Amino acid sequence: MANSITFETGLVTFDINNTGRTVTFNPTDAGYAEKLRDLVDKLAAIEKQHESADEDVLTRLRTTDQDMRAEVDDFFGAGFCADVFGDARLLALSGGLTLIEQLLYAIVDQMDSSIREAEGLRKQKLEKYTKKYSRYTTKK
Repeated sequence: MANSITFETGLVTFDINNTGRTVTFNPTDAGYAEKLRDLVDKLAAIEKQHESADEDVLTRLRTTDQDMRAEVDDFFGAGFCADVFGDARLLALSGGLTLIEQLLYAIVDQMDSSIREAEGLRKQKLEKYTKKYSRYTTKK
């Protein structure tokens, strides 16, 4: 049997609006932030595409919502929108933002505070290990 090395990955699981639907990611991972930005770009493109559609307003909002839900479900997992938003449209307003913006900004806020916290912790740990292992690099 091989020896094992384990380490902290930074993965955190968040329950979204107490729905039981969870999202797991490392809130300090720039790669996740990039994927989130790509999702935002896709959602903006969907909204723009439907703005020019020759449909009545309600039909346009319904088809926009369907396409946006497909992208969000693709990102967070099948059925995510149904579990988190229910029948509400992603572009419904709440607190001055759309529902999808509320979710995405909540994630970004979590990432921002996690990065600040992690940077402070990293500095402390680097100082600890630098001091601990400096005896191997210091010339006598």
